[in-house]
Amino acid sequence: MVGSALFIWFVAMIFSVGMFVFWVIELIDCLKSEFKGQNDKIIWILVLLLGGPLGAIIYRFVGRGQKRACA
Repeated sequence: MVGSALFIWFVAMIFSVGMFVFWVIELIDCLKSEFKGQNDKIIWILVLLLGGPLGAIIYRFVGRGQKRACA
């Protein structure tokens, strides 16, 4: 009983730390990037800050496509 509770706690902690690291990586990527629209960067920063891990997932799939291409 105690062993399975510790295992579940350990897995939850690993998942939480992983999601936090993912969120930080996406936030840094957003801060370093230039976007096509004038206010897109501010909007994506707000999505990341207010959305937490869910905002990071949304940014990963939607926001990265709105970046300005490097020439």
